[in-house]
Order: sequence, then structure tokens, then C-alpha cells
Amino acid sequence: MRLLYATSISYPSGLANRMQILAMSKAFGVKMGNNFWLGGENIKSDGVNFQILNFKTEKSYLLAPKYLKFAKKNNVDIIYCREPKLLLFLGIFGKISGNKAKFAYEVHRIIENDFLNGLAERIISFFADYYICVTKHLTDMYLEKYGLDKKQMFVAPDGVDLKIFDISASKEEARAKLGLPQNMKIIGYCGRYKTMGEDKGFFDILEALKFLPQNVIFVAMGGKPRHVVEYQKVADDMGLSGRAFFRDHQTQDIVALYQKAFDVLLMPFPKTTHYSYYMSPMKMFEYMASKRPIISSDLPSTREVLNEGNSVLVEAGNPKALAEGIKKVLDDPALAQKISAQAHEDSKKYTWDKRTENILKFL
Repeated sequence: MRLLYATSISYPSGLANRMQILAMSKAFGVKMGNNFWLGGENIKSDGVNFQILNFKTEKSYLLAPKYLKFAKKNNVDIIYCREPKLLLFLGIFGKISGNKAKFAYEVHRIIENDFLNGLAERIISFFADYYICVTKHLTDMYLEKYGLDKKQMFVAPDGVDLKIFDISASKEEARAKLGLPQNMKIIGYCGRYKTMGEDKGFFDILEALKFLPQNVIFVAMGGKPRHVVEYQKVADDMGLSGRAFFRDHQTQDIVALYQKAFDVLLMPFPKTTHYSYYMSPMKMFEYMASKRPIISSDLPSTREVLNEGNSVLVEAGNPKALAEGIKKVLDDPALAQKISAQAHEDSKKYTWDKRTENILKFL
């Protein structure tokens, strides 16, 4: 099999979708060698194990013919894509030009309130050969909406690189390197502060903090500079100055260190359609690899991976329930150790290598 991963995005970037694509490409490279290519703009060849196609990022209708020409010349069997507009034009021009490659669509959400991308998604449902969905609920919703054959569908949650996130640093060592206090209980969050403009539960965390003892502080890292300023002001205005701290985006090795520095890792996602059904956050698997206890909103999407054996699940949008979950973990070291150890063991099923291996078996 020869596989081309077609994208219209530029690198490098700290955005989760770019990082996911690069992680997948490295794993495809391990499995497929010279039979795999990643296309995009400004992809650096340093340290990568796959072949690169550097195309200037253009309109999708200009980019698609370039990919199809390459696919035909190099006998590509499958064109893999997660961008509706680009895949739409790949399919249309592929039909016109007699392209023989099949199309695999990696689905991260059902498109709503976006006429053009929604139209693209519907047209794609007529020609795509394979669908890789990041949650089972998303798969079921896609089947119902477009009446596809179940044999075309495959569920593949996102993943983690254990070499990066399963590190041996102790909590004390991590805090010393990051300048965090040794004598406080630290509840933490790693990752972007908003997705598609939606808050990820920070207001609930700040409200929950009011129910917790003064020796419990909150540290978040990974936000855009403007969001760091925005949320720090919110926390200060709530009277939480000195107990809530927001830091900006860091490299993955520093993220791993922050996770080791925290007593508890938080995923208090709100109960919206996106978070409930479409989400397969990389942070969930990175948290699991860190050997730190996880407290998450109890949502259908998180339930596909998390359970009472590897985390503490609480009602979404309920700061008091979140505070009780945090207190439960902080007050019971045996429970914290038990769920974090199980989450770490479970994370081994969700590596990028395992994900690509399963996808290739499906294709």
C-alpha cells in the first residue's frame, strides 16, 4: 500500500491538529517507510522518517490537482485527508481526471452552522471510501446522518507519544525546574484554553477553587498570550489572586514536566455537542501517560476512554462536584495512586504507533 496524507496547512505550529498530523505521519513513516508521504507547506525534514511534499498553501481547488498529479505519477493507493474542503476538490478533480486512488477521510466532527464545509461534507459522503472517526459517538452520528455502510467506518481515538510524556521526573524535581512551590497542592491543566472560541471549563475550575483549602492552587499552561491575560484577570477579579496562575504555550517536553509537577490533572469540559460527542483530546492520553490522577467531566466522549477505574468523573458544569472530586483525590493517596497507575497502563493502548497500525489494518 502507498499512502499520501494531503493537507493544506503550514508548519511548524503548536496547534493540536498540526501536532496530531505530524505525530501520525511519524508513525506512518515507521510502518510504511518510502510508501508514505506527508504534504503541506514548510515541513522541515530534520528528524522526520517520512517523505515530504512541500506545496505552497493555496486555495484547496488549486492544491488538489497538485496532489492528484503526484498520486498518479507515484501510484498512490490511498489519499488520506482530514480537511473537508481539500478532500472535496480531491474527489471532484479525481473523478474528472480518472484518479484511481481511494480516499480516506479522518473525521473529527460533524460540521454544523457552516454552509460551505457542511456542503463539502455531504458531497464527500458520496465518494469517500473510508472514514476514520475519533469517537464511537461520532461514527454513529455520521452513519445516521449520511446512511453509510458500517464497513466503511472505523473508530480511532487520538493518541500519545510515550517517549515524550511518560518521563521519570519526580513531582519535586519537576516543581524545582519550573519554579513551582513545593509546599502546596497543585491542581493543573495543560493545553489550549479555548477550542473554536469555546471555554474549556476554566470558570468551573475557578469556582471550584473557592470550595477548596487555601493550600490548593491552580496552574494552567498552554494558552495563547491574550487568553493568559484574559483568564488571569478573571481569576484576580474573583478574589483568587495568588491561587490561580495562567502560563502560555510551551514545547511538549515542558508540558510533560508540568504534568509531573501537578497533584491532579483536570479536564472539566463543558456539556456541549462538540465536547460531548466529537472530542478525542490528545491531552487526555498525555495525562494518562503522566502517572498523575485525572479528574474529568463525565461525558460520552470521555467515557469511551476514561472510567471509574482510571479517573474520577464528575458532572460537567458543576463546580461543587468538581471541587468534591478534587478533594476526594487529594485526601486519598491510595485512590490517587490506583487510578493514575491504571490510566498509565491504559495509555499503552493509545500510542500513535498503535493507532496507525489499527488504521492500516482497516484500510
